Amino acid sequence: MEDSGDGIPAVVQKCQQIISEDKDIPYTVAAFKALTAVLEEATVTTIMELREKIKNATDQVIESFYEEYSVVSGCKLFLSTLIEVSASRSFSSFSSCRDAVLTAAKRWIEISQTSRERIADTASSFIQTTHTPADTHSSRISCEGMRIMTLGYSRVVLAVVKKLISASPSPVSLTVLQGSDVDQTRTLLSKLRQQSVKIRIITDGDVISHIKSVDFVLCGAECVFKSGGVLNRQGTHQLAFIAHLHSVPVYIAAELYKFDSSFPLDGSDIRKEEGKGISKLQESIGIPGKTREEMARGKCITSDSVAVGCRREAEVEYVCYSSDYTPPGYISLIFTEYGALTPGGVAVELMKVV
Repeated sequence: MEDSGDGIPAVVQKCQQIISEDKDIPYTVAAFKALTAVLEEATVTTIMELREKIKNATDQVIESFYEEYSVVSGCKLFLSTLIEVSASRSFSSFSSCRDAVLTAAKRWIEISQTSRERIADTASSFIQTTHTPADTHSSRISCEGMRIMTLGYSRVVLAVVKKLISASPSPVSLTVLQGSDVDQTRTLLSKLRQQSVKIRIITDGDVISHIKSVDFVLCGAECVFKSGGVLNRQGTHQLAFIAHLHSVPVYIAAELYKFDSSFPLDGSDIRKEEGKGISKLQESIGIPGKTREEMARGKCITSDSVAVGCRREAEVEYVCYSSDYTPPGYISLIFTEYGALTPGGVAVELMKVV
């Protein structure tokens, strides 16, 4: 696999090709497939060359998809696993080492491709067992059905909701918190259009008014850190905090490849900025600023001077973050392919993988 003349690494081109052919494939799974293709086509003759090839290709993918936390964390786990396999025992020949590494890589792809279904089974089984009429908080489930609150659109959360709808004998209602990205809500609605579910859409400011009318909160994650904290779209921290205050369980559904060994102290260590939301904010309040295209090309925090009366100007700063960090203290459980984990169990699971 050779690099093209346009400066884009071959592994990145392969990843982009896989994504273009399957619009629904997670970027991380596409990265795993591209990296595995590099290993299969690599013309190396020693274990050291093989390790160097793996590392260089992984670094190129991470550099190209650095804004996708799940790709970064997934590639780190992928690389750690393959290097560990190549160093774990003495091989009789280089070909046997290569075969073992390729087997491990394909195993990652296999697990990742079925992760949503396995997480849906785990979450559905736990939720149906736990949230029964005997539960004080869920005593109305028998007559009103299961009541869920979520934020935006997540593929794995969608899989869990569909599983609950098909398995639950009672009606399922879904309250969706609409954040700054309206397209996320539209996507979720289109995916659930054929399902037997009652959907209610609320704004960010209405969370506290509706939190007592749901049985639990269910969200996805961009990244799950070693601390048990979660990075997800903006508004998750606020939602989890309010749910925690009202003793409403908060569940996170996340694939194992989203686990990261980093240990952020708070959201300022990992906060992401998003220009699209800023330009929408500017348009909505009628204050001129950078265009959406300019925001996409440049820095995502900007300011304007707005005339107030005839004497002075107000400095207006536009700030919009696409993600926020939710501390582990606000999370009840994290559903993965291998079962339900407490936030404290994330570090133990990472030790098994890395």
